[in-house]
Order: sequence, then C-alpha cells, then structure tokens
Amino acid sequence: MEAVKKQRESNPCSTAGDRLLESVTVVVNNRVIMPFSSEKLEVAWDSYRQILKKLRDCQTKGELEDLMKSRNQACSVLLTVINDFLLEVDSLPISERLESLKEVSSSLKAVFTADSNDEVSEVEDQAFEKFCEWKNQKHQNSRSVQHETDMALGALSDWAANTSKFFSLTGKADVTLEAIAEKVDDILRQAESSVCEELNINLSMKIMSNAFHKVIQHIQKEQLLLCDIQEKYKTNKKFKQEMLQWQNSTPKADELLSIKKRIKSLRSQLRWKLVEEGCLEEADELDLPEILKKKEEIAETRNALFQEIRHEREEYIKLCELVKGSFPELVHLYPEAEINSYLSSEGLLLQSLDRDIFDAEPMRELSGRRPLVCTEFQGQKVVLKSYSVDEESEVRMLEQAAQYHRVQSQSPSTVVPLLGLFFGKSDPLAYIMVPYFSIGSLRAVQKINPLIRKVMRGVLQGLQSLHVAGITHASLNPNNVFVLNREQGIVGDYDFTKTPEQRAVDRGMLAGSISLVAPELRLGQLPSPASDMYAIGGLMLWCFHLLQSLLSKLLVCAGRLSALEALDDDYFLSLKN
Repeated sequence: MEAVKKQRESNPCSTAGDRLLESVTVVVNNRVIMPFSSEKLEVAWDSYRQILKKLRDCQTKGELEDLMKSRNQACSVLLTVINDFLLEVDSLPISERLESLKEVSSSLKAVFTADSNDEVSEVEDQAFEKFCEWKNQKHQNSRSVQHETDMALGALSDWAANTSKFFSLTGKADVTLEAIAEKVDDILRQAESSVCEELNINLSMKIMSNAFHKVIQHIQKEQLLLCDIQEKYKTNKKFKQEMLQWQNSTPKADELLSIKKRIKSLRSQLRWKLVEEGCLEEADELDLPEILKKKEEIAETRNALFQEIRHEREEYIKLCELVKGSFPELVHLYPEAEINSYLSSEGLLLQSLDRDIFDAEPMRELSGRRPLVCTEFQGQKVVLKSYSVDEESEVRMLEQAAQYHRVQSQSPSTVVPLLGLFFGKSDPLAYIMVPYFSIGSLRAVQKINPLIRKVMRGVLQGLQSLHVAGITHASLNPNNVFVLNREQGIVGDYDFTKTPEQRAVDRGMLAGSISLVAPELRLGQLPSPASDMYAIGGLMLWCFHLLQSLLSKLLVCAGRLSALEALDDDYFLSLKN
C-alpha cells in the first residue's frame, strides 16, 4: 500500500504522456541540420588559412607576389562559398526554431519536475522508440488502472469490515460465516492483481522518464548546433563585408607614411622654435611679447605634433588588424612602416616620440633611483620614467613591457597601465610613460594617514592577475604601490630592463626598516609568486602592525598564502558584505 501511495504522489498527471509525445514529434521531425555548404566552407577556409600562413612566413619579394595572387584566388573562392552559406542559412528558421526548442524544454521540465534535475548523460539510444511503442500499445491510462485498484481495495476493505463485525462480541452481528468466506479468494486475488498492475506503471514511468531525458538531450544538442550556425554566419558575414572593400584594390600603408612625414616635419619645427625661444630668453634685452608669442607657437606646434602621433597610433591599429587578418604581406611591402615592431610591443612602442619634444618638469623628490619627469601628453598628465639600456636590455624591456601590458589590459583597475614606450634618439635611454598619481604612492599616503584594507585588497587583486599570467612582480615596495582616493590600491609597474632576479634583490625592497626580500631569495632561489606574497606581508606589517593572524600566513618561510588565498582571508572577506 505504501508503494502505491508513494507512486500516486510522485507520478506526473495523465497528460504527461501526451505532452511528451507532442514534444518528441516537434524535436525529431522539425530538426534544423548543419547547412550542406558548411563542409565546403570549412575546406575553403582551410585552403585560405594555409596560403595566409605561407604569406606570413615568406621572406623573398619574388615569392611574395605569387603568394599574393594565390591568396586573392583563394579569397575569391572563399567569398563564393560564403555567399552560398549565407543564402542557405538565411532560408533556415533558426530564430524560430530556437524559440520553439526553448518553449518545449520549459514545458517538459514543468511537467517532469522530479526528473528535470537528474543527470541526462546516460540515456539508452532506443528511448524514443520504446516510448512510442508503449504509447501506441497502451489501451488504458493510469486513471483507469487507479480506478480498478480503488475498486479492488474497496472490496477488500468491505470484506475486512464484515470480518471485524463477525468477530465482534459487543453487539449482534448481522454477518454470517458464509458471507465472510464467500469469494474471499477472489477478492484477495483481485486486490493483489490490481495493486501489481498499478505498480507496473512504474515501468511505464521509467519509459517516459527516459524519453524525457532523450528529448532534453536532443534539444540541447540542436541548440548548440543552431548557436554554432549563427556564430559562423556572423563571422563569415563580417569577413565578407571587410573583404568587399578590398575587391578592386589592396590596403596600403601610404597614409601612415604620410603621417610619419608630417610628424617629422612638426618635430623639426618644434625643435627649431625651442632653439629660437632659448635665444630670446638669453638675449641681453628680453623681448617679453616676442617670448610669449614664441611660447604660444611652441604650444600650438606641440599640440599639432601630439595630434599627429594620435593619428599615427590609430593608423597602426588599422594596419595591424589587416596584418593579423588577411594581409600579412604589408609587413614586407612597407618595411619602413615598422609594423612588426608595433605589433610585437602590443601597441606600446611610439617611435615618433622623443624626450625633447615634451614640456616636462623634473620630479626631484622621486628621482632618487632614476630621473622622473612630469608632463602632459594628449590632454593627460603623465610621468616619464627613464632607464639606461643596451641592446640586450632593450629587447628584454620590450618583451616584459608587452607581457605586462597584456595582463594590465585584462585588469585595468588593479594594475598601473602603460601609456607608451619609446627610446631616446640621442641617448641610450628608454622611456616608459605611465599616468600621474598625485600623492599616490603607498609611502606618500602613509605619511599623511594610515591606509585601510580596501587598498591592500586591490593590490592583491592586481598581483593575482599578474601571477595567473605567469608574471612575478619582484618589485613590490612602498614606492611601487599606488592608491586612488584612499579606496583603490593599484600594483605599480617595474623595471622592465631587469630580470625578476635582479629586481628582487634591489636595494629599494624596503618598507621602513622592514626587508621585503623573502628568505628563500637570500638562499639563492629564484623569485616566485610566493616571494611576492612575502613582500605583501612586509608591506601590510609596515602599514598595519596588528594583523597577526594574516601576517603569520604570509611572513613565513614555507606554506605561504597565494594572492587568491589571501583574498579569501576573513580580513578581506568582510569587505564583500
């Protein structure tokens, strides 16, 4: 009896089978398949990509011309196949089908609530066939079976009541022994048969459950297929639109080269005007109106120069997209444009800049380690940090700055951005351009007012993003952690001319009297994310003093917390609430 009660409480309503059959029909009979042109499209793309790879690897101009012709032919074939694909997809009711599948899935899950959260990975292949066979052969629904069970159990209940009356000694029984004994075997047999038949519905429910899961599997599989078709459609349509503009011509770097000529001219004009200004200021008799006029001319020329440098960067971005896409030959056709240098530096290298074109003020209080100047570039106040470089350190600087820049672009609020990088044209110096933070270093802020934990949480987040990318900072110190509005901590950049090993043992790795160099580094081990975390512990000790629980997990020789683990410490978790 308990099994019957439990089954009646958990079974879907009698319309579940009908709903499921309708869903099976919709899902199986109205499927959208991958367009027939898709296979040809993949073949055309493979051929096109192979030729592009040869173009990128090409070293001789003679071979370059032949490969460009092959590329154009392959592109023409590809565009033809793309047109066929786009037309075929346009004829498919993809959006309507996705909406229909969504509705079917929602309605089924509403009916089969108990099954909707089950795993659907292991469903027998014949689930649909078994369900349809069961549906066609079933002459009687669950309600009629339940009715027969109720009747049989009712008869059994009446018999039991009569038996109870017969054996009762408290009153006159109107039930005879013959009435009790009559057909008792039939009653019991019928009750047992009806109960067993109803319990056998459980097998039917298993068939329905399997069919339900199979439908859901089909829906999910087709939804993925439809989304894939839509994504392919968007990608190929965009490619077609981009390539149509080059149908009768090929991209050139002429505009970039023209901008470079204008920059060269403006730079010469600016230098000459600066010389003229110097002569006016050193004259025996100062002509103040003429000096002011010259200063205005210098400011106008400098602004025009910076505007052209902005245009140069925009043009580089366009050309780099073309080089990374369908026109890698631009690098070889226009070597004077130095597109590869811009690409390898992740867009940081600004070769048109030089130190003498800036109107800069020295930052004497922060120039103990290296010269720092504050200036304005394209409307933003910036700091130029200079580094002595040779051929080896120049290459290292470009590589490490590009790697840092990639990470920073993914975590813009917790890592100091690099605005540009250039090399001096008359001195062996490299310059990094970063934003100017007014009284923004950790050391400067600590002098005014001790910090709050939000700042160090931001520093940990920035450090975590570097560590995930495989970068060890190795230069965390009070001058290299910045604070915005006493709310946001930002990890500063580091000396890109040095290796992590060189940075880690620099004499600037101090916070007051606290050494930020991890014990293992003193034993000759290489810098690692763990050594960065030791430096974080030292900074927090310098800032807060009283964080024994957290600091005991950072200022240790082994088993140090990672940045992610430190962020999960109770001290920082309370900030999320």
